Amino acid sequence: MSIKKRVAMGFVTIGLVSSLVGGATFAYFNATVANTGNTFTAGTVKIGESHSLATKGNIQPGSTGIDRITVTNSDATLDSNVKMTVTINGNNDLADAVFITSATYNGVALDLDVNNDGVTTYGELAEQTIDLSTFGVDDPDKALVINWSFVDSGEEQNDLQGVNFTPVLDFEAKQL
Repeated sequence: MSIKKRVAMGFVTIGLVSSLVGGATFAYFNATVANTGNTFTAGTVKIGESHSLATKGNIQPGSTGIDRITVTNSDATLDSNVKMTVTINGNNDLADAVFITSATYNGVALDLDVNNDGVTTYGELAEQTIDLSTFGVDDPDKALVINWSFVDSGEEQNDLQGVNFTPVLDFEAKQL
């Protein structure tokens, strides 16, 4: 055998041995698994209310009353912030004559003095949004208590006879 054939044969042998050693070196085991148990569920923010804003008939200057509204956290799974917006339907003059003497939410006094003049009427609360508080998912129902008085101005108030107004209290909860 010629020297060229021997050298070529040596290279072929080295190549075969290298490929066997390299193949054995790069051999590996492989396994895969799929994780399919992932679920995303959106939480809920829900509130409800029950109230005693019943019809107040035959009120006159000097009449007083208490309104109690219970705000409930029904089936919510997320904490929320509760706000109340007041809308007045009916006679604004009468709404301006009915003063809110005090208001509490869950036993905490509310500052409803929107004009910073020391007094608040239902009329002044019209179209106002009041931040009530945070409502946690485990919180019990919360009570909004409003004490009111039809103020006797000391003057004739005949223009208020027979008129009415309805305060509409809308509660909104937004997730924190």
